[in-house]
Amino acid sequence: MHPNPGRVAVHRLNRAEYANAVRDLLGLEIDSRALLSAEDESHEGFDNVASVLSMSPALLENYLSAARTVSRLAVGDPTLAPVVQTFNVSKLLVQDEELSDDLPFGSQGGAVIRCQFRTAADYTIT
Repeated sequence: MHPNPGRVAVHRLNRAEYANAVRDLLGLEIDSRALLSAEDESHEGFDNVASVLSMSPALLENYLSAARTVSRLAVGDPTLAPVVQTFNVSKLLVQDEELSDDLPFGSQGGAVIRCQFRTAADYTIT
């Protein structure tokens, strides 16, 4: 009639929960195994049991270090200057046929340029 589940212990996020929270809040995919130390899986292999997820001073420092790394990834490096990158396409390029399998099916002409954007930002392409 009146079940009593007991009190929920205060606990920290495990590595998977931490990575999911960062992804959901900041849109960043992080490798939580590289940022946070290994979990203490002393409760039959489960890492989300509140009694296992206690916080020691060393573990707190580990989570603070991970938070510093994540915040740098989220904000970026303010010292970076704008970069202009120019890709030249030959004027002799024949535009009568499909040039690459990377272009949409049935297209004629155009060009495919691969570029890796290192920072989440606003880009102007002309």
